[in-house]
Amino acid sequence: MTRVSQVLSEAADLLEKPGAWTQGEYARGKSGRPVKRRYAAVCFCALGAIDAAHGETDIGNEVDVEAARFVTSVAVPERVGNLALWNDAPERTQAEVVDAFRRAAALAKAQGR
Repeated sequence: MTRVSQVLSEAADLLEKPGAWTQGEYARGKSGRPVKRRYAAVCFCALGAIDAAHGETDIGNEVDVEAARFVTSVAVPERVGNLALWNDAPERTQAEVVDAFRRAAALAKAQGR
């Protein structure tokens, strides 16, 4: 079984690379256009990175949902509401997203997830 902490750590690694994070789309290819298939992607939003790190094609699976909840719990203010809106906020930075994923991974690991 895939551990949530592992997915979050791998997603952080994906997002940390220069140019590997995006806003407004789940994933983008080399051209900057949105792509549906993760193997064609070179950058991801927060949810897309979780999906790519887990290697699943359905963001609704249990591990991905739990991973998104961990990131939400450490970074997303209640007034914002969800991870996608937080990721896409104009003031958001790649470094903030990566940091949130690292903190979420540590929390998940501490909880044995």
